[in-house]
Parts: sequence; structure tokens; C-alpha cells
Amino acid sequence: MSKIFKVITSTGRQRGMSFRELGFSLICGVITASTFGTAAAAPAISSKALGAKPSPEVPKYVSTVKEWGERYNFTQSTEELDWLLLGFQTRVRVENFNNFYRRPELPSDGGSFYRQWFYLGIKDIIDPLRFTLELEDSRREDFDNFPFSARQDNHFDFLQAYAELYFDDGLFGQPTSFQVGRFSFDAVDRRLIARNRFRNSANTFDGVRLRFGDDKTPWTATVFATRPVEARGGSFDDRSREERSFYGGYATIRTNSPALVIEPYYFYLDDERNPARERKLHTAGAHVFGQFGDGYDYDFTGTAQWGDLNGLDHFAYFFHAEVGRTFDHPWKPRLSAWLNYGSGDKDANDGDSGRFTELFGAPFGLYGFTRYFTAENTISPVLGLSFKPTDDVKVELYLRSHSLASDNDAWVRGAGRIDTAGDSGRHIGEEIDLRIRWQATPRLLFNTGVAHFMPGSFVDETGLSENSTLVYFQGRFDF
Repeated sequence: MSKIFKVITSTGRQRGMSFRELGFSLICGVITASTFGTAAAAPAISSKALGAKPSPEVPKYVSTVKEWGERYNFTQSTEELDWLLLGFQTRVRVENFNNFYRRPELPSDGGSFYRQWFYLGIKDIIDPLRFTLELEDSRREDFDNFPFSARQDNHFDFLQAYAELYFDDGLFGQPTSFQVGRFSFDAVDRRLIARNRFRNSANTFDGVRLRFGDDKTPWTATVFATRPVEARGGSFDDRSREERSFYGGYATIRTNSPALVIEPYYFYLDDERNPARERKLHTAGAHVFGQFGDGYDYDFTGTAQWGDLNGLDHFAYFFHAEVGRTFDHPWKPRLSAWLNYGSGDKDANDGDSGRFTELFGAPFGLYGFTRYFTAENTISPVLGLSFKPTDDVKVELYLRSHSLASDNDAWVRGAGRIDTAGDSGRHIGEEIDLRIRWQATPRLLFNTGVAHFMPGSFVDETGLSENSTLVYFQGRFDF
């Protein structure tokens, strides 16, 4: 154990991280492990909330080279290569927006997105030392009326590139992994840290990460000290900056019942890139979910946020509460209802800040398919229905209503529309989302969707007000 701690602290100092950051992260891990290390084995369940299931540590599109040989019938040369991981995924999406509300002039336009992921990994053969390399190439074509974004058009760059020390029986008797380099990951319910799925490029971080446990153990804990990477649009030019650091810890505690899984977390963001807009934000909370009774499930997240934002004292909060039921029918229909609430700033002149900040989450799906909404200054009740008419096809329908939590704060993704007097009401509008996913083959997935937004009184009173529609068609192939 002492050798592992020595490696962790020395590596963190080399990457410019303070003893406070490293010490806090390690303490979080020790407390979590010590408290829950004796828990009984638990059934492996995931939340049924939309978009809340984290991606696995090794992406699903990745296989061993031995499995590649079995798949493509060249097993003679690959049967010993079960230590070498290889993956390639290509994705194409065509979409069209009518009256795009993230621009004040409501432009209409369409185009295509292309994204490739390539993965190469080494495990087992030289344990405890392992390596992971994952490249991303994302490109955008057309969309002449929309501004350039490196999050959509970011040519070849490192999505992940890290060395890892892995021990099957490590700290606290748990599988233990210590990673140094660049990595991309989902945390908790993906609302605050996410490896983006729909967006054309994914969040990534430079730093160190320590993980205890895995999906087969009663508990897992992760602590990290990182710098978020900034996309720059060219090839191999994405960089993190010393002026912005992000660290914290989170855990998954599986009780001996599928009715209760607990995921506590704490994150700290220190962003000093712009002296006039400094952010020092603490974000802490818990995600709790489970399944019970005759097909019932629930999902709850409660988050508090405090610190300093743009020189103001900051306190904000967010919660998500959901209940669903899956019926005993061949189509597996699930009805669900939930509420998202993210606080807004009540008074721009009181010297305090109250609008919740989303950090590095993935809003698509969680708050609507139009991408007009996030967890910031929002009240959003939702009704959902999903079903599978065949094993390979899933249909999802969501009815959403969106309002401002504070009527004199901004609709953030509505091009920052705001009425500081609060005279335009809270109601932003309704959104209807429809998505159909067809797993045509084990490695080919088609995904098509329609999102229709109908403006409410706040939009009518603060600028152009038109119905808006997104239509997209996407195909993805895992080699």
C-alpha cells in the first residue's frame, strides 16, 4: 500500500497538482473504502433514467484481437492475442434545424457530422503495467448559418492516452487502478461529468485517477485530480491549462437489495482563465436509484453547489426525481414521470450568485433532444413512454414542459434571453421528443429522432417566437 501511495503523490506533484488536491482525493477514497468495504455482494443493476447509465471503463466497441480473429475468421494468427485490445467505431449523423433558438436570429440550417474513434490497449501481459490509447476525429460539414465550434469539428486528437498500474487485489482487497495521462469518463448519472455520446466530440481530462473496485464488487470508488482539456479544432492540438483544475471523488455503494444503490460525490472546479470571470465551485450530492415491487423503479439526484462565481458569493442547487414502471408485456413498455429543477439567480444586483452550473455534463436527452436546455435555471416536468416492439427496435416518446426557476434570470441556451424585471413570465415552452433505435446487426445501430419545441409566454415576450424542429438520422458501425 505504501508503494502505491508514494507513486500517486509523486506523480501528482509532477503534474503540478497541490498536496491539498491529492490529499483530499485520497482521503475520500480511504473513507469510502473503509466504510463500505465489508458490504455484502449485491445484484448488478443500472438506473433506468434516460441517459443516466455510465459507459463501461473499456468502451463497448472495443474487443480483444483474439475476438477480432474469431469475428472475421483469421483465428490462427490471433488466438494468443487476448491481451491486446482493439476498437474502431465510425458514426455519421445528418440533421436539420428549423428556427434554431441558440442563435437570436433563429436561423434554419442542416448538415452532417462525422466521428471516428480508434482504441488500442494493452492489459494482462505486463501487469501491473497497462496502456490505453484512444483517438478521436470529429468533423462537421455544411451548417453555413451556424458558427464554427471545436466541439463539433475537432480533427485527429487524443481522446485518451494514459499509463495504468492495475492490481487485482490492491488497496482494501479491491481491484485497484491508478491512471496517469488523458482520460474520458462518465461519473455517477452523467449530469456533471460525461463522456459525450450525442455531441460530435467528447469531454476529456489530463491528470491522475485512482479507482477501487469494479462492476463485480459491492462498492467502487474513484478519486481524481485533473485539468479539463480544451478542444481547438486542429489535429493533435487540444490542450489543458494550468489556470483551470478540476478534482474530486465519487463512489457507488451497492446494498444487498436491488431497491437501493447509493452514489455520493464531491467535485471542485477552480477556473482562473479569465480574471473577470473566475470560478471556484464546490459541488456535492448523491444519486440514489433502485428497482422494487412489480416492475417499479426510481431515480433521485440531489446536488448543492457553493463557492465564488465571478466575484460573487455562490449558492445553487439541483435535483432530479423520477419514478417509472415497466409492465409485464412482450414489448416491455415503461411509463415514467420526472422533474428536473436547477436553481436560477433571483436578483442580479444583490451581490450573490444563485444559478446552478452544470460543470462537464451531457445535457442531450437528460433535458431534451433540441439541446436548448440544461440544468441551469430550469423547472422541467417530463412524461415518458418507451417500448420495444421487437428485440432490435426501441421507441421512446417524451413530453416536456420547460420553465425558468427564476423569472428574472436567463434562459441560458436560448441565446441568453433574459427579462431582468421578471415581467415576461417563467414559461419557456413545451417540447415533444421521439426517438427510434434499430440494432440492425450486432455491430450496426441506426438512430433517428424528431424534437419539436413550441414557445411559451416568456419566449413570446422576449424576442422572435416560432416553433422549432430538429430532425436527425444517425448510423453507427463498430468494426
